[in-house]
Amino acid sequence: MATKKARDTTLAETLGAQTFLKELGGDPLNLLLVAAVVAWLHQESGGIVNVVGNNPFNLRPGRDIAKLSNGQRNMRRNGSFATFATMDLGWQAAARRLKTLTAYYGEVVRAAQHHAVSQNDQLQVAVNFLDALAMSPWDISHYGYVNSQPWTNHLIQVFSTFTGVTLPGIKLPATKLPAAVVASTKAAAVSTAKKPLQAGVPPTAEGPLPYMGHDASQAFYQARHQRPHVVKG
Repeated sequence: MATKKARDTTLAETLGAQTFLKELGGDPLNLLLVAAVVAWLHQESGGIVNVVGNNPFNLRPGRDIAKLSNGQRNMRRNGSFATFATMDLGWQAAARRLKTLTAYYGEVVRAAQHHAVSQNDQLQVAVNFLDALAMSPWDISHYGYVNSQPWTNHLIQVFSTFTGVTLPGIKLPATKLPAAVVASTKAAAVSTAKKPLQAGVPPTAEGPLPYMGHDASQAFYQARHQRPHVVKG
């Protein structure tokens, strides 16, 4: 019974992440990107079983998601959070918020929308998506990201424990993959071991999306911090 429950949970998280990516304009068939979205979910809510109000990413109420929301819950210390009638609406609302607030989350959206051909490219897209999230104002602590040290990103660390993919600077033991992403991730891990991700430039809409090098990450991080902090709604 416990095994079936775990399988059902993994499937629900995978399908939810794919719903999010479809709404965002990302590739729901890039299973490493799907795993990255699930890693974000676990960092925000501790997994789908702990989601409250069908709000996987703890969105605040706002006009951009008003038509998707069915109300809000008020927390004495933490303020208000949107609620949704279904989990699908919660996933869609998160994507809509990222697309609406392009001044703050444009890099996140562009990273997710990049089309990856090879499996190594798929891994790079997933990592760039998590990098862009950490360097955006979504989380006030930027998920632990330390200037010029992208591997300190908690999102990438969770992603690594899920997939067993060890990126430069991350020293975490490989753990068992969710069944939905086993084949793709194993192949990507082998490809990455043979050809390490190259340092490059911050994500753009036009060019390729290599894993950011230290200098590029620092410049992007500093540019982001020139903007005022924006809460999730």
